[in-house]
Amino acid sequence: MFESLDFQNLLSDVESFITSETLFKPWGNRDHLTKLGKPMNEIQWHSKPKLISSPFEQIELYFNWLQQVNDRRTRRIVVAYPTEYWVSLSQKEYDELKDKEKYETIVEKAKALVFEAEKLPKEPTGFEFELIFSDDDPVKAYKKWIEDGSEEEREFALKYGTIYEETIYKVKKLTMAHDFYTFSKAKKYLNQDYKNKMNGYHNTSIVYVIPSKREYRRRGARVTELPVLFSELDYYKLDEYKNKTHDEMIELIYEELDKHHFPRPTEVIRTRGLHLVWKISPIPAYRVLEWEMLQKKIHSILGKFGSDNQTVTDKVRLLRLCGTIHKKTNQKIIGYSYTDDRYLFDELIEKFCKEEVEREKERRKNARKQYAKEKKKRLQLIQGNRTVKAERKTTYTEAQDISSLIYEKYLHDLFVLVDLRDGKLYGHREFLCFLTRYLH
Repeated sequence: MFESLDFQNLLSDVESFITSETLFKPWGNRDHLTKLGKPMNEIQWHSKPKLISSPFEQIELYFNWLQQVNDRRTRRIVVAYPTEYWVSLSQKEYDELKDKEKYETIVEKAKALVFEAEKLPKEPTGFEFELIFSDDDPVKAYKKWIEDGSEEEREFALKYGTIYEETIYKVKKLTMAHDFYTFSKAKKYLNQDYKNKMNGYHNTSIVYVIPSKREYRRRGARVTELPVLFSELDYYKLDEYKNKTHDEMIELIYEELDKHHFPRPTEVIRTRGLHLVWKISPIPAYRVLEWEMLQKKIHSILGKFGSDNQTVTDKVRLLRLCGTIHKKTNQKIIGYSYTDDRYLFDELIEKFCKEEVEREKERRKNARKQYAKEKKKRLQLIQGNRTVKAERKTTYTEAQDISSLIYEKYLHDLFVLVDLRDGKLYGHREFLCFLTRYLH
């Protein structure tokens, strides 16, 4: 089988496939998105800031570029809200939580049903299958057999089961429920779905979903583009700033940004604290390390105002949605937009993170050298048909040399090919994953 495969031609085909124009036809060329921004000195600022008071006004500012995207991946804008649910506890867990103010707990009584083996008849009853797969939870068993069961099931349960009252301990937990919108559906429905809703949030990036499999998830691995930089400033938690107004804080923040020659945000959202947003030319997710560099740069400048270090590199971060109500303050979230333009991401990364980029390049270069050094111990040059003796002092037969060493050599070449392109494979990851699995 091996001899029928020409791996040299295969790799050549892969390389030409990756660099060919046809590559962009199924997935769509996204290069134009990186050119949507403007240089810092060409940004046109509004003479008067524009009020953002509704959910879609904010979403349109951040994600209107989605209308220019044309490929097969199904992108979604993610909007979220908190929802509560009850979780059952053991008595020990309940005793540990019941006196803590942050947890809401309850104790309930419920009917329960169990079947004991010695009480069941030895002759067939027709309910053997139901008994085998009956729920282990006695409360659910009571509901299944007594409340929702047929007359025959109820009669069987009453005759052969034991009914008793069980104490149930519960704690209320909070989770986030997510809604996934296309841009057109957000334009049509978002305001009516979320305006004046308690505690609404939006995701800072775009994710892809798989509708056919009903896979809708806000996960870092699902991010397709990063269109904004952001900073959450909880200045009200700091004694030095807790009595200052939003306007006073914005003035201090601008002074700090100007001192470091960093551009001002394109939007400022007024919540309990402040959310600063810099609209940028949307970048693909594989440039996330550069995005993180700029996020850290912002945090290094504004950290003293309460910037959250734990969320600074969260690419699926949820921020407050304008037009919704902040539960703790009972105030509507509003914001102001200072320009319709976007910053050029490439200009920002070149101007403010050049050293970090060079360090990362050097790290990758050293990693490649180390990888090649380690691989050299395993990859052997096959000359003619002679047996090769590996450096790890194991002698292989001719067939083993061909089936292992050559496979490993071309596997190494694939990794080098990907690394040389900095992971820019434009949507054909699965094809290369197939080759990697095949050659491994």
